[in-house]
Amino acid sequence: VMVEATAMKSGDTILNPFPLVNIGSIGGLMMPWLRCGGTVVLHHPFDVGVFLTQLQQEKVSYTIAPPAVLGALLKQPELLEKFDLSALRTVGSGSAPLSPWLIEGWKDRYGIEIANIFGSNEGASLFSNQQSVPDPVERARYFPRFGARDADWDGMTATILDSRLVDPASEEEITEPGKVGELRLRGAMIFDGYWRAPEMNATAFDSEGYYRTGDLFEIAGPGDRFYQFQGRSKEIIMRGGVNISPAELDDLIVGQPQIKEAATVGVPDDRLGERIAVAVARLQHRFIDLDSLDQVLLTVFGGGVDHRVGQVQLHAGPALRMLVPGEHGQRLPQRLRSDTQPQLAGGFHHRHGQVGGGQVGVRGRPQQGRVVT
Repeated sequence: VMVEATAMKSGDTILNPFPLVNIGSIGGLMMPWLRCGGTVVLHHPFDVGVFLTQLQQEKVSYTIAPPAVLGALLKQPELLEKFDLSALRTVGSGSAPLSPWLIEGWKDRYGIEIANIFGSNEGASLFSNQQSVPDPVERARYFPRFGARDADWDGMTATILDSRLVDPASEEEITEPGKVGELRLRGAMIFDGYWRAPEMNATAFDSEGYYRTGDLFEIAGPGDRFYQFQGRSKEIIMRGGVNISPAELDDLIVGQPQIKEAATVGVPDDRLGERIAVAVARLQHRFIDLDSLDQVLLTVFGGGVDHRVGQVQLHAGPALRMLVPGEHGQRLPQRLRSDTQPQLAGGFHHRHGQVGGGQVGVRGRPQQGRVVT
């Protein structure tokens, strides 16, 4: 599946920046290396300077990096100019929603394709790449409905995977766009169950043998042939009885040039049940004008594009910091939200400047391992 997702070729050189403990490293890099042969270059713990040097020296054709790292690098062209990345064809990215500007930026400036990969340690996996979804905007937002009964897709993945959306409350299958449901998957790539954990396994799969991912999607896109991520089941914001996806707001905010990371959460509201709060972390030496950013959101969401959102409360606080996606098994937005939601609920004062963040820098000497087959 990952060979197909990233268009790997026989003899490729793959850079693995992850420890060999999760599906991103084992299923996303090591198994494709065994499938294709060639060279795997090891890298851990993550160091941007070493990482970029390895890409150049080893003439790496494929690697993986989280959106936060790709976004930070894209906003520092003076750093990337120091390295020859001409051998790099594709970078797989996931753990947080991608933004269209990120995919477009890497393609337009450096000729590098970004594959949007969604997955979990249980083997759940969806992907959008340059073959299946050529348009950068659609690739950032949509995943092909591989294995769905009413959506035909070419390629091996569609033949070994069954997928569907289910209303968690009624257990009814969702077959039309605009309704949010839990993604359910079954097939050769899905795990058999948790080790010696019968109670967990009893709830991990539904009556038809589909794995309950806990991730919320809706049918969307041209021809209703795609899934669009809406968030984890506990992340969806209920504002006045309307479901609002924090991922949509995160996607818009992180596209602003001064923003490194964003975490949208719901906080209690006596009138509407929840209101929307957004925590942002700036790039170092960049000034965040929260009033201007607030106006951008109000213009987009208040101008007819999505009237459901209404007033958005922006907060900035020093507690935000760069977090590594996948640390402690959490996705980046999930970790940011868990760290910042109590503070957001308590209320930050608007402030300009003193917002946590940092700029990716180069340090250290290359330390690398190589395995050739």
